[in-house]
Amino acid sequence: PGTCVQKRPRHRRTDAGLTMLACNSSFMGVKPATRGVPISSSRLGAQRLCVTAAQAPKRGTAKFLGAKPKPSSARQPGTFKKAQANTDDEKALTAKRQWNLWYALPLAPYNVRPTVFREAIRGKIYMLEQSQGVLNVLVNIRTVVVVLKEGGLWVHNPLAPTKEYMEYIRMLEKKHGKVKYIVLGTTQVEHKVYLGPVARKFPDAEIYVAPTQWSWPINLPIELLGLFPRRISGILADTFDGGKFPGEPAPFSSEFEQAVISVPQKLGPFTEVAFMHKPTRTLICTDAFQYVPVDPPEVLPVKSLLIRARDAPGKVLKDTRASRRQGWAKTILFGLYFFPGAVKPAIYDDGPIPNVEDGFKWNDSWKESFRKTSQKLFVPPILQVLYFNRSPDDVMAWAQTLAKWDPQRVIPAHLAGPVKCTGRSLLSAVQTALTPGKTSPYPKDDIRWLEEFDTEFESQGLTSPTAINSRVNDMSKPGVYF
Repeated sequence: PGTCVQKRPRHRRTDAGLTMLACNSSFMGVKPATRGVPISSSRLGAQRLCVTAAQAPKRGTAKFLGAKPKPSSARQPGTFKKAQANTDDEKALTAKRQWNLWYALPLAPYNVRPTVFREAIRGKIYMLEQSQGVLNVLVNIRTVVVVLKEGGLWVHNPLAPTKEYMEYIRMLEKKHGKVKYIVLGTTQVEHKVYLGPVARKFPDAEIYVAPTQWSWPINLPIELLGLFPRRISGILADTFDGGKFPGEPAPFSSEFEQAVISVPQKLGPFTEVAFMHKPTRTLICTDAFQYVPVDPPEVLPVKSLLIRARDAPGKVLKDTRASRRQGWAKTILFGLYFFPGAVKPAIYDDGPIPNVEDGFKWNDSWKESFRKTSQKLFVPPILQVLYFNRSPDDVMAWAQTLAKWDPQRVIPAHLAGPVKCTGRSLLSAVQTALTPGKTSPYPKDDIRWLEEFDTEFESQGLTSPTAINSRVNDMSKPGVYF
């Protein structure tokens, strides 16, 4: 009697402190109702408990009393160092992805631009991808790098030159030679905004740009546009007889065919140069042809996909492959059609403060819309509605030139790439855009907003008049949106 023993629990320490097993109510000084419940040392203290030898718990009695040791939540040896190392790695990676000139074109993901590197054709063509967009509607944007026969690199549509992006380019330079040519194949601002910063990274490279470059609200010459390099080596031209944009052949013309399409519009022309890499029979373009894959591109942020996946405000989904696919499908419908038929705004449903993150309600028709739009080569709706129907003859002649080259694959600047194709499939995509019928990839309810927008602006003289009626909807009826 009076023996003093140290109570030593059979389970490990937890974050709450030393736990003790209430194996005997008289021993622990607690009510019988709490028998078998782990008691925190914050309640009992870490004092030595005086008991009789008969009352001292024996080894193995914990199992007999039905108490289960709690798993330890304590940090194991070395895990702090690992966690610190992971944090340091994340900080270093974020620093490599920093883009300080994001305000020149303030699109998401703003100042942090991850880059994904892929090989399109082994040892010959490479791709670097970043993401861009607004309101969690982000798509991938792509640089294509071609290895030249005589050595060196040909770079198409450069992206934000972050440290990560530049490391990939330098890696290719070590393997294949210096960057010799940087090519801008479009007049669209989301592509040309990076040309100047990248050109300054390669002072010895020659710079070639698409014709008819323009700016708004004041149309300045190329030399006065701050984001352009001040040294332009040449303007890209057609490489075939009879083209509307003749000119001196570029020094890389032995490996590339070129064809220019330019469609005038009141605000500014849409101009794009398609390149045919003859050694690999690969067509390289910017926006004219696209292919929507079922799965989202790797570079897109998962958070944005999961927000876009929601069917209504606040309806959060778990991070699964199905959820990501759903978010990607709705992202595509927003990105291509701006206001697809399956969605209704719910921005003010929760009060006067607008919910621009997920303030939308979707019905199930988005599934059929995505099915009709995805997994086929097509001309994007905005080009079909606002541009190609203004100069259908020029567009068709351009498509026929591409078809004669008979490429085996096409690499656009967005969405899927490379995509298998033939000259016939390219021609079919353009023909469908100019004369959409039952096989149209543009669902009527989805493309309606774009068509009504263009019809309204054309009636007010804000857009150029259409040369043909390529509308999917009947614009003689009262509009839904305008």
